[in-house]
Amino acid sequence: MNSYRKKTNHPAATWIRLTIYIVLLLIVGASMRLVVSRDGREFLGNMFGSSEPQVKLDAQKMNWCPLAVNKITVISNKREISNTDELYKVCETESEPYELKDLEKVSFQPFLSAFSGDTEQVTLEKGSTPGFFRIGDLPFRSSSLEKEVSKYR
Repeated sequence: MNSYRKKTNHPAATWIRLTIYIVLLLIVGASMRLVVSRDGREFLGNMFGSSEPQVKLDAQKMNWCPLAVNKITVISNKREISNTDELYKVCETESEPYELKDLEKVSFQPFLSAFSGDTEQVTLEKGSTPGFFRIGDLPFRSSSLEKEVSKYR
């Protein structure tokens, strides 16, 4: 009266187990890639309620002026900058990361206009909080630009 049954390995059961293991392995691999990637960390942080997300701008060089800039006008005092070295220092800057909550408090006013001939004009707006600037709808933070434009106020 032995109720012990001998296990039999059916070929279908083996294939089902093998398929489940492969799917689980793929899920683990995809999860690891998600956690390691920047977007994945941001997604998981938002999903589990982490603190305020950082703007995706890493510190990087940027040029806010038109391609062939020939002068910059300070809007408040109508002063013109046309020296090539000064144009380069004002146009070429380094953006820095910032938190979205810091941007909510900032209001922007037109500060500089860069001209390329008579056709193209780009206006740089300066924020009420030091270091914040905006070009069109693109805000950015740059302490190096803040330092450079402080002498033109």
